[in-house]
Amino acid sequence: MTHRLLPILAALLLTCSLAIVPAGCGWASPPTPTNPPTATPMPSPTPTLTPPPPSPTPPPPSPTPVPPSPTETLPTVSPTPTRVPTPTPAPSRLLKVIAGSVPLHELPSPKAAVVGYVGWLDPVGFLSGPDRYGYVRIESPSGARGFVRQEQVAEPDAVLYAEIPEMTLFSAVPEDLSPAKLSRLVDVRKEAPGLCIDLIFASDRNFTGVAIYDRDLCLLQRGTLDKLLMAQALFSLDGFTIKIYDAYRPYSATVRLFQHPFGPRYLADPAKGSTHNKGAAVDMTVVDANGVELEMPSLVHVLNAQASRENPLMTETARRNLDYVQGIMTLCGFIPYAHEWWHYTDSASFTYPYMDLRFADVTMVPATELPTVTPPPVRDPLETGFISVSPTPDPFLSPSPSPTAGPSGEPTPNPSAGPTPDPTAGPTPEPTLAPSPPPAAPTPTP
Repeated sequence: MTHRLLPILAALLLTCSLAIVPAGCGWASPPTPTNPPTATPMPSPTPTLTPPPPSPTPPPPSPTPVPPSPTETLPTVSPTPTRVPTPTPAPSRLLKVIAGSVPLHELPSPKAAVVGYVGWLDPVGFLSGPDRYGYVRIESPSGARGFVRQEQVAEPDAVLYAEIPEMTLFSAVPEDLSPAKLSRLVDVRKEAPGLCIDLIFASDRNFTGVAIYDRDLCLLQRGTLDKLLMAQALFSLDGFTIKIYDAYRPYSATVRLFQHPFGPRYLADPAKGSTHNKGAAVDMTVVDANGVELEMPSLVHVLNAQASRENPLMTETARRNLDYVQGIMTLCGFIPYAHEWWHYTDSASFTYPYMDLRFADVTMVPATELPTVTPPPVRDPLETGFISVSPTPDPFLSPSPSPTAGPSGEPTPNPSAGPTPDPTAGPTPEPTLAPSPPPAAPTPTP
């Protein structure tokens, strides 16, 4: 085993002798190099270089137009067409507005912008409609176009009637604290087309000189009109027709009229109200088939003593006529008023409320059926005169004092008026009716 280790030991000795070099010998092994610490260089500031301004780019040279060869054809350039607005169609026909102060909407919706207004009986042009929501497009007299409800316009020749629902109302008189009462106002022209109607407060032909009503509407309570039609049936037996000068009167009109200096004898005190405010009173007379009135103590609405039923200066003809009319009216349930021969109040007026329903707020509807009865024409008694030959009044109805106004402003019945005529009796012999020159009528109070 020794001989095996000898070569290994020899090799180790040789290796050691090579690694150990004696001092002074020049072949020592070089030292292991050591890397010195590397210094971190500081970054030098980068200078900011301002780029030189760009040199202006010269415009490209205009191409030299090359003249076309004789055989070359230039393309045809079509001009841009000018847009022509579509013309707005003209109205196809005219309509009339049957409501007051109707807004004209830009779109068919009540929330759409309002482009204008149209008023009562304004003529408007029809453009289109109605749509499924009930709107029609119209053109106003000023040229504005918009939408209104179908029921707010009608054909120009449409006959219009008032449509008023039944209402339970408290009194319009501030001092009247009575319970609410039922009102059933109806349009007299619709329900009684044969009556002659001349509402003088709907024109300037009255003592004020101006129109008090903004519409020519003759309205009465249903029960009051029924009594008036009973009277008309009796008058017609003698060839006469009732002529209405006034019927329902808004409370605001009573307030306006009371400003004139005639006093509560002739103009109702607004603190008490008028039976006209209830639609339960009429100012009336009777006319023949030609519209000529029976002679009465004075002209209608002469607000002085000559209008009294006790006027001692009335002619005998006027007295007979007054008794004739008063007899039939009281028989049918009306109460006369002492100071105005034309005024008759429904005996049931206490069952109706004082109202201030203004005519401009009344809904108007076109007639579905035209009346088949034509009333007598409206005539001015100052031009036509009066019928001087009166019917023979009932002998039991004497020219007795008329009832006076009660504390409520409504007339009370006169128990001394005597028996009333028999409504079942036949008509009196038909008189010869001939117009005569008008009597010396008093001048109406201004």
